[in-house]
Amino acid sequence: GYTFTFNDVTAPTVTANPVGGNYDTAQSVVITANDESATTIYYTTDGTEPTSSSTQYTGPINIGTTTTLKFMAIDAAGNQGTTQTETYNIKSDIYVQITPSITNPQVGDQVTYTFKLGNNGPGDAHNVTFTYVLPEGVEYAGANVDRGTVNYDPTTRTLTWTIENVPGGTDPYLWLNLNILNAGTFNIQPTVTVDGYNPGLINN
Repeated sequence: GYTFTFNDVTAPTVTANPVGGNYDTAQSVVITANDESATTIYYTTDGTEPTSSSTQYTGPINIGTTTTLKFMAIDAAGNQGTTQTETYNIKSDIYVQITPSITNPQVGDQVTYTFKLGNNGPGDAHNVTFTYVLPEGVEYAGANVDRGTVNYDPTTRTLTWTIENVPGGTDPYLWLNLNILNAGTFNIQPTVTVDGYNPGLINN
């Protein structure tokens, strides 16, 4: 009889389902290899290159916030496949609520404006920047936040509040004290920017 020796030199290929993109809900990602038999899939979600010491794939990966998924496979013969990368942008939904301590302040009053910066989720909002230019007729009298950092630039009369990460369902607060110097109507219109996928930001 004849004896045939076959050396497996073909690296396995892997695919993710669903593929990366913009999603309004959390995603359950299934990774499959073209040669299932003796192939092990490894993955990372922190942006690093996957290796044979990375997390081993055992079932669907739940992605609830914007994540870059990198994955590759190694077959029984030790052939390592190319790393695949998919980025899932999970929607965040940022809104701002404003509550004044005095609804109709008089000249000479100090009013505390409470800004609640909420995220309806489901995804985290990253690198949130809240800016508010103080109108003429009011004087900055201090600000506090329970998360992030707040700065006031008297030259441009701009208050800037930055928060690295606002997970879905959390509500950071900013308390802004203003002295009312002149009579008038003040429009409180802060601007909020977010890194990532937040389709409704303009409306809020």
